[in-house]
Amino acid sequence: MAENKQLLPGDKYTEILEGGTIRLTAKTVQFGSNVFQFHNVTGFGIAKVDTIKIPLTSLLILFIIGLFIANLPNISVFGLLIILGAIAGVISNFTQPQRYGLGLYLNSGHMKVFVTTDVRGLKVVVDDLCNYMENNKLGGYVVNIVGGNVTGNYIGGDASDSGLSYR
Repeated sequence: MAENKQLLPGDKYTEILEGGTIRLTAKTVQFGSNVFQFHNVTGFGIAKVDTIKIPLTSLLILFIIGLFIANLPNISVFGLLIILGAIAGVISNFTQPQRYGLGLYLNSGHMKVFVTTDVRGLKVVVDDLCNYMENNKLGGYVVNIVGGNVTGNYIGGDASDSGLSYR
């Protein structure tokens, strides 16, 4: 399990997914319309996901251009708007939360990353998934990533011998 691997949004082997539900059983891993055989999963881990930020040099250039335009008599308001835009860009760059993801590593070398900002919940879920993989428990495990929060629950039991018939 790779901890804190840095991910870039353009990596062709990595698919970054915004939230969802992951269902694990002894034989399958399912999220959305994707189903993988459990033995094709090599591990789970925590990955740091880069956020998209405006380069500071671009913001500095905008700020300087705004200063020049603000000193021109007929379009000084436009220059002030450019200056405010550059300042807003700097503030946006520094206030973005660091995003992490639950990495699902596959035998093919591909990785699916479910993005969140809840590092504490992510660590608990990765530990639980590790225990689930090692203990061969009956039932399954469900991971929910909703609104930046991560939770995980064991779904226990075996319904195969329940005597129920379905029509």
